[in-house]
Amino acid sequence: MKIKSIKINNFRSIKDVTISGPLHDVWTLVGQNNAGKSSVMHAIRAFYGEYDIKLEDFCRKDRLNRPIEIDIEYILSDGEFSQLPEQYKLPDNLLRVVKRYNRDSLKGESHGFVIDKATSDIKESEDDFFGAKNVGVGKLGTVIYIPAIQDLGEELKKTKSSLFSKLISRILTETLTDLPSWNTLVKDTETFAKDLKSPVKSNGEFRSINEIEENLSMRLHGWGLKSQISISAPSPEDIILSGAKLRLISTETGVEEDPMNLGSGAQRSVVNNLLLLWSEIESMKGKSDKKKFSGEMTLLLYEEPEALLHHDQECKLLKNLEALSETSNSQVIICTHSPNLISAKQESLKCISRFIKESDISVKYSARESFLNDLNTNATDFDFVLWLNPDRNIMFFVDRVILVEGSSDKAFLNYITKENHLDKNSYIVDCGGKSNISYFMGLCEQFGIKHSVMYDRDSDRTPNQISWNAALLNAKNKFTGEMKNFPVDLETYIGFDKVASSGRFKKPIEVLRQLKEGKLSSTHNAEFVKFLSN
Repeated sequence: MKIKSIKINNFRSIKDVTISGPLHDVWTLVGQNNAGKSSVMHAIRAFYGEYDIKLEDFCRKDRLNRPIEIDIEYILSDGEFSQLPEQYKLPDNLLRVVKRYNRDSLKGESHGFVIDKATSDIKESEDDFFGAKNVGVGKLGTVIYIPAIQDLGEELKKTKSSLFSKLISRILTETLTDLPSWNTLVKDTETFAKDLKSPVKSNGEFRSINEIEENLSMRLHGWGLKSQISISAPSPEDIILSGAKLRLISTETGVEEDPMNLGSGAQRSVVNNLLLLWSEIESMKGKSDKKKFSGEMTLLLYEEPEALLHHDQECKLLKNLEALSETSNSQVIICTHSPNLISAKQESLKCISRFIKESDISVKYSARESFLNDLNTNATDFDFVLWLNPDRNIMFFVDRVILVEGSSDKAFLNYITKENHLDKNSYIVDCGGKSNISYFMGLCEQFGIKHSVMYDRDSDRTPNQISWNAALLNAKNKFTGEMKNFPVDLETYIGFDKVASSGRFKKPIEVLRQLKEGKLSSTHNAEFVKFLSN
């Protein structure tokens, strides 16, 4: 079972957003702070009943007081689809459920989508989904939410919401009831309950369940009530929550460590390795033989997983999250500010959602299928797998980028920025050659990234140069700012010597050397300061 798409309406700053992506990849939400990424996470949690909607969660820009709606579409395995009640079966093994919150009722109502027998159209059912008020209970999988700042102690608590409890439950619940000792425990509990019905002598007094029932019934008689007390065998979840505990032992001293005394990086590492263990277990699990429909998916919502990790750990974490998302029963959605967590797989471009605020409304941008298809057809020599490295990935997280041909242009503009003490409100992207800039302009358009461009016209001296220069002009879009170009090249324009003292011009070293020697005129310096500050 996997999520195909999530549509959110009128939640906080989100008025109407749909996100989707490859089912077996990490869905990545990027953008600056307060853009709406976390709102997506909390809307999903509200759908699963793990977040309580408040009045302030309703979209303030919606003057019509429309309800909050979270509409999720799932693709089911053949086995799950066969177990699904007939009324919820949609074409292509789809299941669709919406949860709706009104201002006068903050509890939320869940409805499945069905096929209208008269028209064959897909419509929302008027009945509660599975007749239940809470859609998240046992039908559509489990959610694990890890916020950006979280103490390890919170994740190791014996609560149903902690990562450790959910992990242990995921591993043991299905096998616990198959053990012979489980049947013995159930029978012993029944015997224990019968014993409690009989008087038990303690400190010269007799106390029993019967006596308590009779006494309480007598007190409630005037209300037309009587009491009964029953003791049931514990559920597998009760056993796990009450008895399971993760202890961390120092390999040096042999003494148990208090998780809260560990360094922040070590705490985060324990959480991430629990996730890795989870992914390995999920990949080995067999198919369920349950008779009734119950979604097997576990959905991980992870905010800023890069927190407290260094570069190498971030890269390892991304591999672990990708491995987890590739299993049949797990899906991963992350909010991140780290360029290291943007996957290098070209398929991953489809599941990057970039959020920005426009007039206090969160707007989502992502790469359209048509854009990626055109790129594969018309630019077979260009591959974002090669070009979207962590350095260039920073473009997803800033307000504005400046696209340049190569490293010497980037070094030149970075030097101007530093020497003139400019605010670093722009990031300079080395596109690896002029022929690539138009593709990056297209990528910026897809993800709503404001960008300026600086390039050499190279005197239009060859057919390739003419074609590339024309492609740059054709790639201009609504997010394109100034397109600064030089008739020949940058060095000629600013009057730099192209013959170094060594007899060979080495970019960008010679550009930086001549800048430090003061060869850039004050007029040109002011011109580029204006370009950078635009």
